[in-house]
Amino acid sequence: MKDYSGLGNNNFILFYSKSEEELFVYTASGSYYKIPYSVHNEELLLERMKLQVIKYNDFEKEKVNTMLKHAGYMFLDLLGAYINYATYDISNIKAFNVIVSVVLSALAIAQFNEIRNISSIVSDYQKNRWFIDNEEIINKYVDGEKININDMDSLSKNEIIEMIYYAKSKERKLK
Repeated sequence: MKDYSGLGNNNFILFYSKSEEELFVYTASGSYYKIPYSVHNEELLLERMKLQVIKYNDFEKEKVNTMLKHAGYMFLDLLGAYINYATYDISNIKAFNVIVSVVLSALAIAQFNEIRNISSIVSDYQKNRWFIDNEEIINKYVDGEKININDMDSLSKNEIIEMIYYAKSKERKLK
């Protein structure tokens, strides 16, 4: 799971690992803490991780709006760089044109990288949200060990979609 809070704090659980005696809980701040292993403690952790995803219900909409804003800035940076480059021949200060074009291009690259980072976080959020919304049906019809929210980092978005599709098609056949 990725940090949807954007704060990198100790309260946001990214994932946990378990041993026979302890659960190691890793947080968005980069730290971890240990708690004694029990089925009850593991269930509490899983519930807290689900609540983290549900808490950021408007997260996807906000981040898509942020990506659109960055895309607009990137377009303006590239347009400015192009106009500046196109006027190179008629400019008296050619070095200034080159510097401005390079700076605007660098800003456009920075905007693109920000869009890519936000897109990765939104994709992770969608994957976790789809799993939470379909967890019961997935674990009912998909063979093997039960899947939980802590397993989402090892699964791709497409694998989750395939599981949901498979489980829902099986359920339809049984009706």
